[in-house]
Amino acid sequence: MDMFASLRSKNEETLMLVLDIGSSSVAGALVRLRSKEHPHIIYSVRKDAAFFDQKGADHLLAKVKEALDKVVADLLSSGLPLVSKHEKEKKIKRQIHTAFCFYSSHWYLSQSSMIEYSAKEPTLVTQTLIDSLIKEHTDDFEASSLAQNTIGEGQVVDVLEQKIMDVHLNGYVVQEPLNKNAKSMQVNLFTSLIPHSIKETVEKSLRASFFLEHVHHHSFALTIYSVMASLKPEYKDYLFVDVGGAVTDVLVVKNGRIRSSASFPFGKTRFLKDFAAQLKLSPEETLSRLALFERNMLNKKNFEQVDASFKNLKQQWNNELCTTIEKVRHGAVPHLFFFMADDDVSSFFSDFMGEGDAVNYVACQADFEVRKIHKQFFKNSYAPSRVSSDDVFLIPGVLYSSFEDK
Repeated sequence: MDMFASLRSKNEETLMLVLDIGSSSVAGALVRLRSKEHPHIIYSVRKDAAFFDQKGADHLLAKVKEALDKVVADLLSSGLPLVSKHEKEKKIKRQIHTAFCFYSSHWYLSQSSMIEYSAKEPTLVTQTLIDSLIKEHTDDFEASSLAQNTIGEGQVVDVLEQKIMDVHLNGYVVQEPLNKNAKSMQVNLFTSLIPHSIKETVEKSLRASFFLEHVHHHSFALTIYSVMASLKPEYKDYLFVDVGGAVTDVLVVKNGRIRSSASFPFGKTRFLKDFAAQLKLSPEETLSRLALFERNMLNKKNFEQVDASFKNLKQQWNNELCTTIEKVRHGAVPHLFFFMADDDVSSFFSDFMGEGDAVNYVACQADFEVRKIHKQFFKNSYAPSRVSSDDVFLIPGVLYSSFEDK
């Protein structure tokens, strides 16, 4: 698939918003789309959501909304003037009709499932039949104890997205299953659910400042998978690990399809919190101490304290990673291992995983070739901002939005 095909069919210029709704921060970008050009990030910004001070789901949502409001205000004050020096703010705002919001796994629940159908006699496969199977599966997923316990009993839930990975007829993968007869069918489906209250909160914040006609919502998991499939179609089997927030997300891709996904509660937030607790440091002191440790600028006593804490946290994280992989592996574990992490902790998680090496994870009983996804990974697929530092977690959303905005 050519991810920029839709752009080349347009003659007009399009402006849009791209938001990354994380569990410990929020980022936003003002993006320009032009015919026959890569998407251009005009301006981007990220604001922390006070992740050291989280006191439950409602408190966290309030902090994230606060960070989102700050992002929107920054885009208005610093981003819009970069679009045109000659047009008034209100006129520029009216040119932005669409926003794309991408959520970290903290906000949604996903499931990869194989939906089974069988009949005694060959049955014609129709869109109506597939839709009915998907609806029945979705209703069961929404009512499941997993969804109720994760999202919250009594919460109004929306389907964030659904994507058919592939369809098997009589045991064989079929690219175009409609209007074919089969006695058995399996639909490999990726589904994600999100509380309606979260979508409503995000949309309300955006619509308060922009005249939006469309607000699209997606999971980061399906987004990074789709972008990888477009930019790097040669990679058919891999693990993708995202440690950019309160949790670490694990995505298993086999034969070019999402096979399973899971997460565990040890991401950037817990790493920093546990590190601060072990060394009895404030949030500010923690980030400073880690920066000095990375540059080998600590005295011997402080270095040994940080090193001991670092090794302890590394072992904990690796053990939880391997436990999670064991739950979702479904056979042999892919050898290729991609990961993403925020810039301020990226080097530490690179050390956790041994970036660039063939790492033996004894607990996982697997050897991994570990590769970090950074901005250079997306080189020549987008035009970077001339005034702000591009955010690696925003870039997949920018690319995904560019070929979904039709």
